[in-house]
Amino acid sequence: MFGIKRVAIVAVLGLAVAGGFAVSSAYASKAKEVHELTAALDAKAVQVERLVLQLDEQHAVVEQLNALARATEQVTVSHFEDVKRELVSVAKVETELIEVMANDDAIKDWAAVLLPGDVKRVFDDSTRETRHSSIS
Repeated sequence: MFGIKRVAIVAVLGLAVAGGFAVSSAYASKAKEVHELTAALDAKAVQVERLVLQLDEQHAVVEQLNALARATEQVTVSHFEDVKRELVSVAKVETELIEVMANDDAIKDWAAVLLPGDVKRVFDDSTRETRHSSIS
């Protein structure tokens, strides 16, 4: 009949085949898991690329805003310097007027005279246009 050797060989072959199926099944399971993790990693890589592009766009916007702020600052500083120069000039003129009014007798008499209301109104009306146009 079947000899012990044959039974042992068949048993060993059976165990080897069963073990091979188990190893093959475990390998297939791990291969599927690796495939799923690779797909997830690829999706994350795409997400990272999108975020990097968004970050680059935001960085460009920030650089543009910084450039605009620097330009605005330069214009403001220039305007401030112009205003300071004008204020110094006005202060000089006012000082000269005060000195002339204080030291010149003919001017003292003239400067002390009050203007009539109608003359003052005409003067104010004529200078109002000039003041408004120079402001805007």
